Amino acid sequence: MNDVDDPEYHKRRGYELDKLGKFDEALREWDRAIQLDPDNPEYHYNKGNVLADLGKNDEAVKEYDAAIILAPKNPTYRAALKELKISEQDLTEERRRAELERECEIVTQAIKTALHNMDHRYCELSKIDYGRIESPEPVMRVKYLERPFAYEFYHQFRTLVESGEIDLGGPIVQAEVDKDYQHIFQSGKVPDFIIHVPNARNKNLAIIEFKLASRNIEDIQDDLKKLELFRKPPLRYAYAALVLIGRKGELERARKDLKLMVQTLTETVDVIGFNTQSWRAG
Repeated sequence: MNDVDDPEYHKRRGYELDKLGKFDEALREWDRAIQLDPDNPEYHYNKGNVLADLGKNDEAVKEYDAAIILAPKNPTYRAALKELKISEQDLTEERRRAELERECEIVTQAIKTALHNMDHRYCELSKIDYGRIESPEPVMRVKYLERPFAYEFYHQFRTLVESGEIDLGGPIVQAEVDKDYQHIFQSGKVPDFIIHVPNARNKNLAIIEFKLASRNIEDIQDDLKKLELFRKPPLRYAYAALVLIGRKGELERARKDLKLMVQTLTETVDVIGFNTQSWRAG
């Protein structure tokens, strides 16, 4: 028999090329060996190994399956198939984590950009104090509330998305969605904003809360707990941010009071301060 018509010749060549890292050439040798002897499970098994080395896992699974059908009692073939499926799951999970990290970076930057772009005219409340309207100076210090602030943020965030300046890759931003209708939480846990794909379980991207830094610490802590809850099962939001609004001194006090609690949270929550004097997030 001519060597080129001997499947064992191609088997030896396949091994040699595989050891040299020449996987594409090795694959051709195993293809030829199988062509000459399609019922040899060893050839299918080794072709599966080369395909796995090339990252062609779906094709490798088919070859391992073929080897197992031909030699169902061989533990090596079954072990190779199991190991490949486990590594594929690990790789899929690693890719998912990397994708989530990338998306979270985009969201973080988008939040800060939207905050930076906000027009203070739509956030400031009237300074007229009607309780002392007859006074020579019936004007108060500039005052803010969370709702007008959040509405202007929502406008700026949507503008970034719709202009194409940021690409969330599918998720959308929605405001004040009460998850009670999905039988997840009892009422009272309504976030200011969620960024997600509404009908996909694995695309809960971010949750955002706005709070005045001048509020009592218990109110702010309640929002932190809410954010932490949304990061846990069953929702598993990938990113959570608490935006504190206030003057420099108010922000410093709030951060100091929250420091210990933030450290004890079981899920990470990003605390972003927005200084209404410098009109900057940090």
